[in-house]
Amino acid sequence: MAREALRPLLPLLVAAALVACNGSSSPTSVPTAPDLEGEWFGELSDATGTAALAWLVTSDGNRLVGLALLGGGDVQCEGTMLGQLSGASLSFSMSFPPGACPAPLAGCRIEYLGLALATSTTIEGMYNADDSCRGAISDGRIELRR
Repeated sequence: MAREALRPLLPLLVAAALVACNGSSSPTSVPTAPDLEGEWFGELSDATGTAALAWLVTSDGNRLVGLALLGGGDVQCEGTMLGQLSGASLSFSMSFPPGACPAPLAGCRIEYLGLALATSTTIEGMYNADDSCRGAISDGRIELRR
């Protein structure tokens, strides 16, 4: 499952590797990881639609932990997010267990897995998700700003 979930993210990984190498064969230092602690606001978009997203993040070195709020208005889901930074590359997951969302998604478990490029003011990348009610979701985009 994890390999299939990451397969559509391969182009982003290759792009991140090329940026990290800066087109050179000589060794380069890994860029300093940006400080991502704090509040982030933006959206997710995929074949199921577009939804507002907020992250409230704390960090311990390059490890991120936080609250993920998905949706808006009457359909807001509350879950968790985990992340790992390597330079400007962020691998992340979000988890919304059954009961984290109101009806009609109240009984659903939704798990996101993605990769993004991060700066101190932006997080942009791709994700795949597994939704126990709607099935697999691929080729999603995430965009967050401070």
